[in-house]
Amino acid sequence: MRLPALLTVILAAAPALAQPTLILHNARVFTADADVAWAEAVAVTGERITAVGSSEAILALAADGTHTIDAGGRLVIPGLNDAHVHSGPWPDVVPLALGAGPMPDPTLAEVTAAIAAASEGAPAGAILNGSVGPTILDDPEATRLALDAVASGRPVILWGWTGHGVLFNTAAFELVGIPLDAVDPPGGAYGRADGVLTGRLDEYAGVAVSRLLAEREGPEAAAASYRQLSERAAQYGMTSLQLMATQAALPGALAALRDSGTRVRWDLYHWPMPQADVAEGWAEQPIVDTGIPRVSVAGVKWMLDGTPVERGALMRRPYDDRAGWTGFLNFPPSDVRRMLEAALERDEQPAFHVAGDSSMALLLRTMLDLAPAEQWRALRVRLEHGDGLAPDLIPLAADLGVVLVQNPLHLTLPEIMAARLGDRASGYQLLRTPLEAGVPVALGADAGGQGFNPYLNMMLAVVHPMHPSEGLSPDQALVAYTRGGAFARRAEDERGTLRAGMLADLAMLSQNLFEVPPNEWPATESLLTIVGGDVVYEAASLDE
Repeated sequence: MRLPALLTVILAAAPALAQPTLILHNARVFTADADVAWAEAVAVTGERITAVGSSEAILALAADGTHTIDAGGRLVIPGLNDAHVHSGPWPDVVPLALGAGPMPDPTLAEVTAAIAAASEGAPAGAILNGSVGPTILDDPEATRLALDAVASGRPVILWGWTGHGVLFNTAAFELVGIPLDAVDPPGGAYGRADGVLTGRLDEYAGVAVSRLLAEREGPEAAAASYRQLSERAAQYGMTSLQLMATQAALPGALAALRDSGTRVRWDLYHWPMPQADVAEGWAEQPIVDTGIPRVSVAGVKWMLDGTPVERGALMRRPYDDRAGWTGFLNFPPSDVRRMLEAALERDEQPAFHVAGDSSMALLLRTMLDLAPAEQWRALRVRLEHGDGLAPDLIPLAADLGVVLVQNPLHLTLPEIMAARLGDRASGYQLLRTPLEAGVPVALGADAGGQGFNPYLNMMLAVVHPMHPSEGLSPDQALVAYTRGGAFARRAEDERGTLRAGMLADLAMLSQNLFEVPPNEWPATESLLTIVGGDVVYEAASLDE
């Protein structure tokens, strides 16, 4: 904890060091820097970190105008970089009582009873909205007609909580203007019986209506949703959010962020919604400079398959609980190749939702066929979720320099994964193994509500309910949420560590994650959050 000789050398070599505007001292500073992991104090000048070291040495830099904060021995960390979030406005809905928790799994009888009860007092035209699990998505009797029978003409939308698989009734289709003989969009599909839509929407068909409903709410609602999420982020000590921009086309998302007054950083991965051909996804040139403080466009996101929960992830062997069924690829392999070619041509970082081991193998081997590994390492392809990064594919992934962006809430379904994958489950959703093999790991929430809590997600990454032996150490989990997130964004030279020259993004926490057991981590909050040298959140308890 004492000042290393390195800082003495830095200070001696830089006698004209700028006067710090802020000094945070008497802290337990976790720098996430591989060279100097721990310190006692941080000096900030403007938006950058000036020096990191012992309290004695850093306080010696103070001048008359320097604001000093005594951390009282609390843990100070780099600002958290959540590597995978979703946000956007949502219409006013009547929620259906379908079970407690973020992953309800009601039966059709329970769903229809909840719809009938909600429709009694709901205004005409009100959207009845609920979250469902694999039981409904597996039930052939769960159709728009079954929902129509109890909805009294009101729109009903049932969203699979994986984000894959949606069930509409007839009024919901009318609400969004989709005819009952609609043609499947690229990357998506409608369920059909005798050529007529049954109510099921999969993959890009579901994403398209989600975006449509969000955009119907207008720019003010979008700005408010971004503002609310950024405020929650600051309270957790998050200073950067990497937005998978599902809910709005790129121009609309940028306009809403400009109007939101956000004080944390946002990095957008725009999500093309081609109407006829994937080439439409590249019609807009990447925006290098958005002109919006702390908002950037980082790359492009494509969703290649679903998840094992609804058996949409493309697997090399059939699912154990559905004979002969291997899942499906949202786009043909030729389109995946075109996506990768375009990324190379445009020097645009691609982020691929890829969950199955077959879709993973296709992606990695197509990359290897198109360009040498050093080109891919520079582009830094992202595997969003990356559950199907099987042991035999890890060496290739490490060589190609891909980044595994995992969402620890996904690790909480061991029973479902065992049912779907059988003995293959032991090689699925790996975390420690790819990290130690040289595949960089970043973490993100991919969830709202309590699931947005980064300390809950870090806890899950450590205990790993699916494979306890694959759990990360506490420092690995914290690095994955700080330096790892910055690395996934290709911003590790600016963010993610506390060292001289980096952006002054940091947080002081309510408890020391290294001194309390992981099951207590979810209660953690930020007492002080700083972005670019600006205090964006300060808890009332800080002065107590």
